[in-house]
Amino acid sequence: MTRRFGPADLPDVIPVFPLPEALLLPRGRLPLNIFEPRYLAMFEDALKTSHRFIGMVQPKDAAPQPALRGIGCAGRIVSFSETEDGRYLIVLAGVSRFTVAEEVEGFTPYRRVKPDWSPWRRDLREKEIDEGFDRPPDDRTQFRKDMEAELGTYENGVAVATLHKDARETVTYSRLRPGTEWNVAAAGGIE
Repeated sequence: MTRRFGPADLPDVIPVFPLPEALLLPRGRLPLNIFEPRYLAMFEDALKTSHRFIGMVQPKDAAPQPALRGIGCAGRIVSFSETEDGRYLIVLAGVSRFTVAEEVEGFTPYRRVKPDWSPWRRDLREKEIDEGFDRPPDDRTQFRKDMEAELGTYENGVAVATLHKDARETVTYSRLRPGTEWNVAAAGGIE
């Protein structure tokens, strides 16, 4: 089970890995291949902390010491494997976004920042619920049961249910036989 973090659990300083074209989001996973000496040190130092965070931040350019973008995402090291040649294959699980408040100077070979977690507190919730977003319920088994109860029988071997969400959208669910996946087709508004 993934550890849950509250606002009081978030650290005041985190190491950052400015990696172009790598994106980590809250509740997402990001596999990384760590091989540069400075990032090997960052990884080993992160393992010594209780939170095991590494911040992923996009660099603004390709300079040797690039400026950082203003927003990153902290990931917790959830698994790792050491290779025979001394690299680490790790997986980060996204915990929360942060705003880079300031970069911290110090004696580490890798970069660190003071994150501002406050604009992103809702990332710490168990999951996001957007009532306005139209999608089947998370529990697909219950969804199938509900659809079968609505349909009752199959006509000509095909089960079809049309749901009129509102005046703008109609959604049709169909499948060929019980136990197969539902096909979903969204259509435009009802005239």
